[in-house]
Amino acid sequence: QTGYAYVIDPRRVLATSKTASPDDTNAVNPLSNQSFIQVLRTAESNALLRYRGLYGQKVLGAVVLIRSADWHVVVELPVSEAYAPIYRLILETAAALLTVVLVAATVGLVMSRRIILPLKQLMHVATQMSEGQFDARAEAQFNNELGILIEAFNYMAAQVRKSFSTLATAN
Repeated sequence: QTGYAYVIDPRRVLATSKTASPDDTNAVNPLSNQSFIQVLRTAESNALLRYRGLYGQKVLGAVVLIRSADWHVVVELPVSEAYAPIYRLILETAAALLTVVLVAATVGLVMSRRIILPLKQLMHVATQMSEGQFDARAEAQFNNELGILIEAFNYMAAQVRKSFSTLATAN
């Protein structure tokens, strides 16, 4: 959008530019004292360079020599514009990654509570039974392996109650 191109003649004078106007001082002044001319002069063909360009801003530029005329065609694009899609992509990726991490953490927390709370209840019932409260029961709220474990524990507790009641009546 804001890139520009220009041509430098063999005398290192700006011959023409896309944005050149009649009062453009670079159009009549030699550019050989500009630092970017040295960068362009030593550049390899088809190389993409980063330097302060014709209008003093940081640019990505490329230069091609027209050998028959010993002219250089230079194309420059401000660095901010050139890297804008990359910066936007990094920002969008970071936002997506943060969203995924938050969703995964929330799901992990919910799932861990669904496992930990029934296990704590089962542990509490086991502690009650170890203290002699054989009528304690755990509530099976799940139709999965955890529910099967709680049902098996309750069955075991019922068998222990029967055994103790049989022993108590026998004595």
